[in-house]
Amino acid sequence: MKLSSLFLFALFGFVVGVAIEKPIKSNFYHEETCKGGYCLLENECGHDVEVEHKDLCPGQKKLGAVCCKGFPADKVNCFQTHNTCMAVKTCPENLNSGRKGCPCGETCCVLV
Repeated sequence: MKLSSLFLFALFGFVVGVAIEKPIKSNFYHEETCKGGYCLLENECGHDVEVEHKDLCPGQKKLGAVCCKGFPADKVNCFQTHNTCMAVKTCPENLNSGRKGCPCGETCCVLV
């Protein structure tokens, strides 16, 4: 019995880890009404979205955006961090934060 409980716990941890590591596909901009969260598709949030958070991205709601509170900042796309995608060669190395959902050949460049 103890071994099966340990197996279930490990399996649960693996499933949760895979769900969190799944890259998000949406690239919504941040809206002021979504303080402490990011505008994402509901299925990208990784947990149930509270009813009162479903209307906090009004400018993009028709595209399926909801306010996902508690989402890790390092998992969001470039546009959601108020930065911009540009050609790798035009972004200074110290401002390059990686691809972060940018098209192939581009990188997320931190705006200063």
